[in-house]
Amino acid sequence: MDITIIGTGNMARSIAIRALAGGHTVTLHGTDATKASELAAELSGDVRTGTAADPLDGDVVVLAIPYTAIDDVIGAYGDQLSGEVVVDITNPVDFSSFTPLTVEAGSAAAEIAQKAPGARVVKAFNTTFAGPLAAGQVDGQALDVFLASDDEEAKRTVGQLVEDGGLRAIDAGPLARAHELEALGYLHMALQQPLGTSFASTVKVLAQKGAQRAVKEVFDPGWEWDKPWGYSQAVRVGETVLVSGQTPLDSHGNLLHEGDIRGQTRQVFENLKTVLAAAELSLDQVVEIVSYHTNMSDIAAMNEVKAEYLTKNLPAWTAVGVTSLAFPGQLLEIKAMAVAS
Repeated sequence: MDITIIGTGNMARSIAIRALAGGHTVTLHGTDATKASELAAELSGDVRTGTAADPLDGDVVVLAIPYTAIDDVIGAYGDQLSGEVVVDITNPVDFSSFTPLTVEAGSAAAEIAQKAPGARVVKAFNTTFAGPLAAGQVDGQALDVFLASDDEEAKRTVGQLVEDGGLRAIDAGPLARAHELEALGYLHMALQQPLGTSFASTVKVLAQKGAQRAVKEVFDPGWEWDKPWGYSQAVRVGETVLVSGQTPLDSHGNLLHEGDIRGQTRQVFENLKTVLAAAELSLDQVVEIVSYHTNMSDIAAMNEVKAEYLTKNLPAWTAVGVTSLAFPGQLLEIKAMAVAS
């Protein structure tokens, strides 16, 4: 995606770092062209600069500005914001007294939606601080980014940007929830002094292990030959990962080691390792395998090769004899179950 960031401060820098880490293109717009160029020079990736005079033609526009600059920015860009996915990161706070401001529209995000008709406003990044956001984590935990919008497609687009940058996107509901998110953003700031965390903390939702609703996640090792068959090589639900039957094919779908049970077994386990790696797992986390054989007399030779790959925490194993398998010349197939813990 092409991401336009209006602003050149610390939050602009951190959001740019996450966007670039996710493989996106970033264009920095600032009132001071020199500051935009200096910030661009600090960043690694596809970074460009622009001004309010340049057209907004990106996929997402991020308003990395203080709340008090909203009117100036909307005045400068005017109708260009119509139809754009506009991310509001602001918190309406009077920093001279460090007290929250009352916003007639209910939230800064709602005010932007009113003043920029047609803009597809998404509230995001207002509960994250610049330092942790640039790092992408606090104490090894990925940051949570709460999203609120009435435009579900715009919210999904921003959620993808968040996830691509190594963060966790959390759907907080409609744009009306921006009021609560801005209150949370202010509270997070207000807690820095009593906690002594120096704006290096984050707001994160954690669930007790086993309490989180199981979500289906699929994993793709990057092969092309399997796409027409309509299945996933691995599926995770909760802590359980189910690996589809692995065959002695290479990444292009060619059968290897025809007539050689040892060679085919070795290829099957290499493929199994590749699929598990796509799910960030290893053979040590496999708890069960089921092998299918066209010739049960091959089991002894297959077992010798298996012992090269499964050396500790040995899984349960079931061997099944079959009359044939999916591909001509295929001698065996192995499916597996692993636990991600």
